[in-house]
Parts: sequence; C-alpha cells; structure tokens
Amino acid sequence: MASYIGIIPTFTPDSDFTIFEERFEQFCLVNKIVDEKCKVALLLSQMETDVYKIFRDLSFPIPPKDKSLEELKKELQKHFSPKVNVFRERIQFFRAHQTAEEGSNEWYARLKNLAVNCKFEHLQETLVDRFVSGMREGPVMDRLVEEPVSQSLEKLIEIANSKELALAYTTGKGSEDRIQAVYSGHRKLGNFRGRNQHKPRKPDANEEYKESYDMGRVKNQSRTTVKCKCCGKIHAGTCKFQNYTCNACGKKGHLPSVCRARQINAVETLQSEQGSGSEVSIYDEGHYLNSIYNINNTLKPIELSVLIDGKKYCMQLDSGSGISAISNKFYVNNLNTYQIHPTVMSFKGYTGESIVPLGFINVIVEYGDMASELKLFVIENAMTGLLGRDFINNFNIIFTPAGINAIDSVLDVKTTLGGGFMMCVLQLSDVFTTVRFL
Repeated sequence: MASYIGIIPTFTPDSDFTIFEERFEQFCLVNKIVDEKCKVALLLSQMETDVYKIFRDLSFPIPPKDKSLEELKKELQKHFSPKVNVFRERIQFFRAHQTAEEGSNEWYARLKNLAVNCKFEHLQETLVDRFVSGMREGPVMDRLVEEPVSQSLEKLIEIANSKELALAYTTGKGSEDRIQAVYSGHRKLGNFRGRNQHKPRKPDANEEYKESYDMGRVKNQSRTTVKCKCCGKIHAGTCKFQNYTCNACGKKGHLPSVCRARQINAVETLQSEQGSGSEVSIYDEGHYLNSIYNINNTLKPIELSVLIDGKKYCMQLDSGSGISAISNKFYVNNLNTYQIHPTVMSFKGYTGESIVPLGFINVIVEYGDMASELKLFVIENAMTGLLGRDFINNFNIIFTPAGINAIDSVLDVKTTLGGGFMMCVLQLSDVFTTVRFL
C-alpha cells in the first residue's frame, strides 16, 4: 500500500472549493501524482456522499469519472464556491478601522483578509493607504504619517511594530493606551499626545501602595506603579484626562470607566406593567455588574435607526440596560467581519436569571450627525438588538426622570440643541406627546 505525504480533507457541501482546489493541487505535487485519471479518481474519492450525489446529478448522463479534470473543477467551482459581490467587499474594506484591542500586526492581518475578494488592480498601494488611514489615532499613526507615500507596506508595518514596542517600555504596559474616541462634529476626544515622565523613587521597606488623588498624577511608591485615578491606566506623569468632564456624573477629572458614581451602589428603578416599582442594588465586591432590563409593557418600544458600516439597522433604545447588545444570529448575518473579544462579565435579567455573553465587538455607530465607538455584547438567543445607557451617554442623550420604558405624557428633557437627542425627538414624535425643554 502506497504511503502519501500529507492529507486532503473530505470535501463537504459547506466547503469552499477554491480552498480545497489549492490544497488538492499541492497534495498531487508533493506526491508526484501527474496522471490525469489518477487525479480525477482522487478528487472524486475525496467528496462526501452528499456532494458526490449532487455532482453526479449535475453530470448526468455522463458519469463523473468520464469527465476531464478541468471539467470537474469547473463544475465544482460553479456550484461550491461562494458568490462574491466585489463592490460590497470593497465597501467593507474601506470602512474598516483599527479597533482599540488590535495591534499593528492584527490590524494588517484583518485588512489583508478583507482585501481577498476585492480584486484590486493595485493591491499593495491600496493596502498601504488603508493601513495608515484606517489606523487608530495616536503616536503610532503620528509616526507613520511622517513616512513618504512611496514607503513600502513591509517597512510601514516594521515601523509600527517598533513604535508599539517603544510605547510598551515607556508606559510600562504591553500596548499603548486603549482610550475610546467619541467623534461629534469637529470635536474629538481620546487624542494621544506626549506624556510627562519622571523617575520613580525608591520605596521604603514598609510602604504600602496608595492611589494618587491630585488630578491624575501617579506617585510611584514602589517598583510597580498604581492605577491612575483619572483614566484607570498605569502610567507615570500627569494624566492627559485630568481636565476631562465625565459623561456619567458630570464631574471634572476622570473618565466614565473609573467613575465611582457608576460603579458603587448603582440602583436601577424598574417599572412593571401595573406601575409598581422595585429597586435593585448591584454591587459585588468592587466589581460592577451591568444588568439588562427589557420589560414588556403596553407602551410601544422606542426603536432607532442607526448606521453600522454604512448599513441601517433598527434597534430598541432601553435605558434599563447598562450595555448595548445584539443576538448571535444578528452578528453572524450582519457583523461577522468583526472579531468577537472574550469577556468575563455576566449580566442579570429582570427576573434574576444569569446572562453570559459570548463576547463583545467594537463598532462605529452613526446616529444623526454624530458617530461614536460602541461596544456591542453578543448574546445567544437574544430577542432583539438593544441600545443601552452606554449609547445614551455617548450621544449625549439626557432624560429627566431616567427610565425610557416608563415615559409620562409630559417629559422634562435636558439637552443641547447640537446633541443627538433632538434627532431622537423628531423621529419619535408619536411617542413624545408633549416635550418641554429646560
């Protein structure tokens, strides 16, 4: 019995024949199979039964074994290769942006994958343009734009990796700061610029770690620095966010991610169908657990149309949910180009059931004249897409009293004329019977 080098996987109905054909050709090459009849027999023997039945019906009245290798490949390519819309693929490519969790190598790998079916005439030049222009704003991007436009892609990736490594040593972390940027008109938050550095002093023998409260200046009291009070990161020098106003509590000096008002003794007021309310305090040994509340009542759900990657999606606005979420089915059908990141967070429904997400994705959401990066948790068997309080905060939508699921006929609304809420009121005029602006 002859022995072969390597193996060929069985061709199934879900297989992509383009990938299978490449592996088949390499298998024949390494094993020196040159006879066409042997190749035909080998190809047919690697088909799953269901595939062979389909192929046999398509070949009738000529048996598959009597066809040439090229004829077999042509038929399989026609029926078992996914149909590709080149312009749709290019739209996805040009709308791609580096996420907060991606390094330069990961960003390039995802970009190259998106370019596979785009059929660009000048692939390398197009990859160079998108690699730089789609990169997350910060010191790495600032370094790359200093290079001439004729610089090669390989050199740009090498420069980006070197800059990331230098930042890792400078900040004492494995990657540069991951700060979400919220874009509103000409306003940008989360700009990366140079930071002041100072040499850490030698700690005393019995000295304990203490957090610095003097507007983000971290005092290095040991060989391991402590988290900054303003941004929650570990760095030396004055924090760039010491003058930032928190979207959660309105106070100056910290980001929402470290806001104590959001994390400690968070109380959600819930309204049921009968109007009776209950209060649930959520606080678990310093770790804030978001809760998802989506209560069915007689009021029509508030639905908003938002743009993700240029496509319009209708999602429910729910102030009772601390996070924004989508179903796994919605992710697979619409947003599967985004990488699902693992998470240790879990949530509780209104009745107390535990909800464990599959992970989360980071997307750019457009609503009205604003755009913001939003974290969407992917939940198995979820009924509908939810836009929670993180969406409301990012788009400066402020309700008084809080609780969108229990809106009175007269609602006091605090807003600025430039905010996204004006668009919300205009689009939902059937919900807001009377609106009073303070």
